[in-house]
Amino acid sequence: MRRCVGEHLGYLDASDDLLTALDENDFDTLPMTASHSLAAGRLPPHHTDPFDRMLIAQAAAQDLTIATVDGRFNLYDVALHARRALAPSRGDRW
Repeated sequence: MRRCVGEHLGYLDASDDLLTALDENDFDTLPMTASHSLAAGRLPPHHTDPFDRMLIAQAAAQDLTIATVDGRFNLYDVALHARRALAPSRGDRW
């Protein structure tokens, strides 16, 4: 979903056949459930980007690790894989 929105807004150039690329590279997809949506809505307001809040909620619910350079993710109780963290004060686009 984020890929589609980003491509529509013009700040992401992605493959036309994302599902094939995911399959060929052994990626699994994770559906967004009502439980994930409710959990995202209950998160503290450290991050206001709705897509990132959904990723955080899904990672917490499914015990997954998020790969990110966004320092605001450090403010949530989720496993992270980050090479470099950005300051939480960086402005949101939403």
